[in-house]
Amino acid sequence: MNVEWQLERFDALQLRQLYELLQLRSAVFAVEQNCVYQDLDDLDFEAFHLLGCKQETGQLLAYARCLPAGLIAQGDVYLEDGIRHQMMLRPACREPDKSKSQAQPPA
Repeated sequence: MNVEWQLERFDALQLRQLYELLQLRSAVFAVEQNCVYQDLDDLDFEAFHLLGCKQETGQLLAYARCLPAGLIAQGDVYLEDGIRHQMMLRPACREPDKSKSQAQPPA
């Protein structure tokens, strides 16, 4: 089976794609993992959405929501609904990594 991969910002998703990815997320997390929670958490707007579709039919087979880097682990791993979790925090503002910038000579 050939899979075609697409990486899209939220605003570039087609309505059918959005419906299918929300349907898949619901099937996996709410139904298969028996996890009742609020999936629509406003993070979709800033995420990249990776969709894996069956090349022959366009059927959505795989999906991942990719969020910007910056998540920091806090505390111990704990079980919730039989699934390992860990609290993550993301700073509101990050300082630029000065070790990667090159110093400019004085003018």
